[in-house]
Amino acid sequence: MQYSIPNITGYGGHAHTATQFRACCGRPCLRHAPHMSRRGATDSLNPVNEPRWLVIRDRYSRAIECRALEPKTNLRGVMEAERARRAAEGWSVDTIPKNCSFCFCDRDNERLCIAIECYEPGKAPMR
Repeated sequence: MQYSIPNITGYGGHAHTATQFRACCGRPCLRHAPHMSRRGATDSLNPVNEPRWLVIRDRYSRAIECRALEPKTNLRGVMEAERARRAAEGWSVDTIPKNCSFCFCDRDNERLCIAIECYEPGKAPMR
């Protein structure tokens, strides 16, 4: 099935047609076009003027370690320091995904999530 949709100039000045990028439903979609990023996507590890928490969770999302962080803390530095500490202890540590504030580490049969969270574990407001 062909669609007659005009060329659309994407980010970086590259022209794309919607027929080049199809979603799983078979319809044209520019969502997965190369060189296109989300507008307003900010780094989730930028310092903020609010408290944050470094939380280590087990595979069942139970908080097993928690450390309060002051406002304006270098969150990326805290994450990198924790990753380095875990790696020194023999953990296999993943990289921090783009625009995320978490990563995973594995050792033997144990898997942990290292995360920067905006609520103290167990104190999040109910919705």
